[in-house]
Amino acid sequence: MSEQLDNKIVGVLFASAALLAHSYPSSFAYDRPIHTLVYGLALAGFSLLSLAQSYPNLFRLPAKDGVYAQVAIKDESDDESVDSYDLDERKEAITEPTAIYKPLGSLFLRVLLVLSVFLPMAVALYDALRFQKPVITVVEDCPDASMYETIYEDTRSYFAAFLLDFGLLIAFLELALHGSLQTLGNRGRGPVAWAHIIIAASIFWIIVGLIYFFVKPEDRGWLMALSGPFRVQWFKAATWQAILFSALFVSSAYSILRFGALALTMTLATILTSIPALKRTWTAQLPFPPMPTKGTILSFLLIYIAWLFYERINQSVASRRRTGIGRHILYFSVVMIAVFPSFLRTNQMTFHPIDLLIYNARLQHNNYVQYQTQSHGLEDAVAQYRRRYSIPPPPGFDKWYAYARSRSCVILDQYDQMHEDLLPWRSISPSEIRRLTTEIVSNPWNEICGISIRNGNATATKNAIPTHAWMLEGIIKMIEPFQEFLPDMDIAFNMNDEARVAIPHEELKYLRKQGEEIEASAHRAGLTWSRERNETWSPVPEEPTTRTTFKNLSFRQTFHAFGSVGCDPKSPARKKPINSMATMCLECSAPHSMGQFVANWSYAADICHQPDLAHLHGFYLSPAAFKASNTLQPVFSQSKPHGYNDILYPSAWNYMDKVRYFPLDPMGNLGEPDYFPGNPDIPFSEKKNVLFWRGSTSEGVAEGIGRATWRGMVRQRIVYLANNLTDASYDNVVLLLPKHNTGKYEYELVSGNDVEKLGLLMDIHIVDRIARCGGVDCDDQAEEFGLVQPTDFQDHWQYRYLFDLDGAGFSGRFLPFLQSKSLPFKTALFREWYDERLTAWRHFVPQDLRLHDVYSTLAYFAGFNGTLHGKPAWMTPHLGEAEMIAEEGRRWAEKVLRKEDMEVYFFRLLLEWGRLTDDNRDELGYIYKPGDA
Repeated sequence: MSEQLDNKIVGVLFASAALLAHSYPSSFAYDRPIHTLVYGLALAGFSLLSLAQSYPNLFRLPAKDGVYAQVAIKDESDDESVDSYDLDERKEAITEPTAIYKPLGSLFLRVLLVLSVFLPMAVALYDALRFQKPVITVVEDCPDASMYETIYEDTRSYFAAFLLDFGLLIAFLELALHGSLQTLGNRGRGPVAWAHIIIAASIFWIIVGLIYFFVKPEDRGWLMALSGPFRVQWFKAATWQAILFSALFVSSAYSILRFGALALTMTLATILTSIPALKRTWTAQLPFPPMPTKGTILSFLLIYIAWLFYERINQSVASRRRTGIGRHILYFSVVMIAVFPSFLRTNQMTFHPIDLLIYNARLQHNNYVQYQTQSHGLEDAVAQYRRRYSIPPPPGFDKWYAYARSRSCVILDQYDQMHEDLLPWRSISPSEIRRLTTEIVSNPWNEICGISIRNGNATATKNAIPTHAWMLEGIIKMIEPFQEFLPDMDIAFNMNDEARVAIPHEELKYLRKQGEEIEASAHRAGLTWSRERNETWSPVPEEPTTRTTFKNLSFRQTFHAFGSVGCDPKSPARKKPINSMATMCLECSAPHSMGQFVANWSYAADICHQPDLAHLHGFYLSPAAFKASNTLQPVFSQSKPHGYNDILYPSAWNYMDKVRYFPLDPMGNLGEPDYFPGNPDIPFSEKKNVLFWRGSTSEGVAEGIGRATWRGMVRQRIVYLANNLTDASYDNVVLLLPKHNTGKYEYELVSGNDVEKLGLLMDIHIVDRIARCGGVDCDDQAEEFGLVQPTDFQDHWQYRYLFDLDGAGFSGRFLPFLQSKSLPFKTALFREWYDERLTAWRHFVPQDLRLHDVYSTLAYFAGFNGTLHGKPAWMTPHLGEAEMIAEEGRRWAEKVLRKEDMEVYFFRLLLEWGRLTDDNRDELGYIYKPGDA
């Protein structure tokens, strides 16, 4: 074989191994690992078989040229098994003074070389026994968990299993190679046999799958669940992985014949360990996360030195020409270039990021206030509407403006969220919108109820769900003050907490573009509502219908089918799924963060750059009541995550004061029988310096079938973070701590037990009982967390810091928290009608859904005085900044988040919806006339 051919095939080996190591953590292929395994084995087997038969000389063993055989099967007396040391050299070696050591060294080396073919298996077993730790379960998107999922909960086990299988395969090939050196090697039939073996393995797994298909009918959905956009994504990813594996397998077979199994193992081990470290070195340039420069450089040097020693030993044993010093200098230079970013990196900062975030938030809020309050009078408001949205306002806009002024509404111009929600509907005909509304309301299974407005009077449809009567009553009560100004129409309201509509990105993009074109070309004649609108709405039938476009994915993973489907096909959420939660996805949090802290609250809601959220929220892991559609449906919802197309409206929960801010002062005299301590909202400086939360496990369902989905849910994670940290490496916390001797800040990795010694106070617990669980998951959670008794909601006001978390949908507590004198910490997947009105770090403290910033944020505001690593540690609290944000949030909520503001928003929304459902909508619009009030 020519040296040129060797170089080419070794290049293929390096490239395929490196690409596999690079793409494995983020490939869709491993969302269905068994499917991908069978696909890859089959393609690799047929590729090797085709090459071996088409080019038989490619895999013929070379003539004896001093290549060292690592495993000697035949007896030493057999001439064919004699290695490259000739007899004369051995005799001469025995006369040397160190002869006694050389046989022992040779024996030791011989044992190592014989056992080397099993080295990958040993490494994999050691990793599995020593380093595996509990991680968040990967949940398949549909349907319920299979036996396969129950066994392989930790996706890192796929890689260990791959190493184990590959190690066994190398061992088998080595034994097969030396056991039939002449009969197979010289004839080139060895690779043919190996190809048959792995083809047989793929056939075996196909047979196993068929048997499982018939034996376990309840899991057939999982076996065949490759439909829609996910099927295309999986097929592309699996094909790419199979091609890489085939290239690796073929080049490995060639390399074993040419260079031996140990050389191949050393090469693959070096590549598979270096590539992930290189990626992190070149992508992590900010102080967060902390990464030791010395450790990074040392790891690369150790890999290089290990390879160098092996190469020297191998060349000595095989009597090959040694690599010159110049080439080693070149290799060393390449290693130094690879780790060069580590020299540029620093873990220290000259300022605290929160200081800058608070400053930027003040500027951002001031710009918002200036931008949205530009109109002065009705004529100016109409002009502002045209300038922002390129069309006249809807009929009745003058009534809305007068109503808003009478309610002292501050926000008169900026309603971008409303415009975004309604834009796709401009490409749908009014008659189709009306038909869809009637259709989804007529089927009680949809859990969508309707409200009809006729002749200025709002009423609930007759088929309303009794358990949700309070919600419909609240909506009607919100409409009543302005119902006389509304046209006749029907509106469909989502009765569940979870959002309902998520259409594919490509379709949404088309609908938005078409809607913009229709807006631009429409002729607005200034007409008012069409006559006889009542007759255009079909009545809801007395008998319920069964037709529906909604799919029930309750208790199942929803991220791919109804989350990332709304993202660009090139986005990480569509192309780079996260298959393991053993480590934090830094690439997912970096786009919206400044180091460890959330810098862009709006962008933090965008799931398209955050594929790891598939495993970090109950809504995506296992929602309790999930009936959703991938087609555009006219559904009004209280909240929604990014990528959903529900139309947001102010929640009746807040309007009806289901949870409200209602502090009570003490009554009577202390010690007397009639004394009532009350629940006063005391000044911020007098509150307890504690981060407080009480709640239930209502975020998602832990169904008790072995998947432990609850480990990924935000509520369970925050309780664990506050109470259950240990000294285990997976409980380490990154803290931004002051360096008192330099005046700088530095990120430091702190063990869970050491965090507790700092004195940061959290009072975070689950109350009463574990909700929404089944089987073993109920007991496991109760044992893990410990439960406390419920507290009066008004008791919250005694704490400085209040944590607000999503449940199955939006949090109903956030508005009362804003109205209080305490400082809200908020993490949220769901967004509501008022989100664009609030500014993070100005009105509340944002927290990442990964919760990796909680301790550093609390340390900044609350400060601490404790010990770290046995030494005194302290941080000066920023109580002034904390009280300022709490007060700014309180003042702003009193201006823009009142019940009156909910009414004003809803009034305008229904006017816009009335125009969209009018047959003459292209001619409708309010035209200002001089004299209009």
